[in-house]
Amino acid sequence: MPEDEDFFGSGPLATFTASQAPFHTVEGLLVVRDKLSYRVRRVLQDTAGRNIPVSNEPRLEENLFARILNLYNRRIENYGLVYEKISIGNKESFALRRVKLLTSDDQDSEEVSGYCEVFPTSFVCMKCGDFQVPNSLDGFDPRHCREKGCTGRYEQVSVVRYCENCGRVERMYYHCKNDRKHAIVLSRVQKDLLRTWKFRCRSCDNEQMDILGLKCNHKDPGTMEPTSNMPEIKFAPLTLKEGGVFTPVVVTTIDIPSTTPPIDIDDVEYVLLGTYLGEFDFVAEKPREVLSTLRERLRYFTDVKAMEVITKTNPQYAKLSASQRRLKLAKDLEIDRVREVLRDLRRRFSAVEIASLNDLLALKGLFSDDVPALTYTEFVASQTDDTRKAVLETQHGELRKRFGLREVTYIADIKLTSSCIGIINGLNKFYQKNFVPHFEPLWDAPRNQGKFHGLVYPFRTEGILIELDQSRLISSINQDDKIPDIEDPKVAASILMGLRQDSEVYKQTETVLHSMSHAMIRKSALWTGLDSDSLGELLFPTAAAFFIFSHSAINTGGLGFVFENSLPAWFEDTRSGLGSCTFDPVCIHERGACFACLYLPEHVCVKSNQSLDRDVFVGRHRFHSRIW
Repeated sequence: MPEDEDFFGSGPLATFTASQAPFHTVEGLLVVRDKLSYRVRRVLQDTAGRNIPVSNEPRLEENLFARILNLYNRRIENYGLVYEKISIGNKESFALRRVKLLTSDDQDSEEVSGYCEVFPTSFVCMKCGDFQVPNSLDGFDPRHCREKGCTGRYEQVSVVRYCENCGRVERMYYHCKNDRKHAIVLSRVQKDLLRTWKFRCRSCDNEQMDILGLKCNHKDPGTMEPTSNMPEIKFAPLTLKEGGVFTPVVVTTIDIPSTTPPIDIDDVEYVLLGTYLGEFDFVAEKPREVLSTLRERLRYFTDVKAMEVITKTNPQYAKLSASQRRLKLAKDLEIDRVREVLRDLRRRFSAVEIASLNDLLALKGLFSDDVPALTYTEFVASQTDDTRKAVLETQHGELRKRFGLREVTYIADIKLTSSCIGIINGLNKFYQKNFVPHFEPLWDAPRNQGKFHGLVYPFRTEGILIELDQSRLISSINQDDKIPDIEDPKVAASILMGLRQDSEVYKQTETVLHSMSHAMIRKSALWTGLDSDSLGELLFPTAAAFFIFSHSAINTGGLGFVFENSLPAWFEDTRSGLGSCTFDPVCIHERGACFACLYLPEHVCVKSNQSLDRDVFVGRHRFHSRIW
């Protein structure tokens, strides 16, 4: 395509901060600049080692693969797609990639992180409506209409068509049924009103079609093979915008110290949980030492040379056979005892989502010494000025009482990992109950080759962990005697830890935490100096906690400042105004959340603005009493 001010700009097409890479620079996503829409075609991988290393890649890979398998297979089942499902056996086909990061140095000014191409390649003359769908842009000149005598120029068609049954998204096109070579005109009576758009053949008077009347045949355009068993339906038009046609699915997780090898990846989550529960106190007295001690024992147990040394230096081993030596060493190192504990943990928690709880424990520094976590209780106790200390103690007591808090913890430095695991094609109707999105993994090549990846960006940041009083929370959400009122904190913790993700109590707990998190983030700018776009969140329903962290490219220490100087004020300001919304009474009666009151940008919200309800703070519709 020749250079033209309407189609080309100078310099890099689009730049994003590294922290936004998983949300924008992923194969298949749209980038809209000036008057053109582009689609990311290829992302280059990091070969210079500019990304922070991930400490525990096997755990990250395991967790991401499980999410991809669930999302993709659920889509196939729900829409009757004829694609092959992902199975556990496909785990070897999944890999982690890091995006190529660029610096601001002059020598890097010509570098790029990836490539994109114009999408969709559908154009219409702004004067006569001549419609063109070129297979290649090499010979297409947008400055001159191809219709003889017309002095107009082309613009990109601003919509694509989307099938809600098979998830197909494609450029807008149409051809005459009498002759595919006939010229087509796209008539737009009102440019911004799609129902006035019509295709018509320039040669055949009766050949015309409303763009909203076109149907999807559920066949792959390249191979004409069927893609779905669902009935044909009309295409839905989608306006071109970033995040409006293809939505990235990004997962943020905590990076923990390396565990594998020698600990088997299937045992990692249970080892971490057992450490928290004190099941491995016989391995090491301090929880932070369990992982390293257990790894050393397993390495020692599997080291052939170590056995040779033991046999030569220990008479008790020397007189035993090879198999007996292995059994004795396993007993001496308590390997069998460890395995027995793991079997018991699997029996007790096999149906529970424990990875999220382990992330929380990692946040609190349970598994390593390099997580600088400071509780508000410790902060108040550390004050040397008696007057300030007394004031803070009073404020802290009121804060815990008024907001049902167990503890607030500031983590000055934590390593998180944001990973894009795929994209959602077309409309993401998260507001519809039981909606299943058209999730598509990031395929390395055509789908039938079966290889896919996740785009990983590890980063260091600060954050504030807010833990609610678990007994009080359970009592607040208790409806219809689903669970008894609990006063014992240990019993409450046990109930929450054992919740299944599909249980009603788990969903209610998640809604409470998520709504609180959004309410605090929306009031963040005044107190932290960080606007909502610069923050992120993690939810821990099985521990009644949520974590707000900075997603800014530069860590300004804003969360640390509010923790030390304005924490009570931040909470109080958050609670004010939650009882009303611009769109009430519709908002509070229907869902209790909308763009005007609780929604956040997609790259901030961990659940695509699902599981939100302002009635958490009102207590009249879906909750029997207000929680804040």
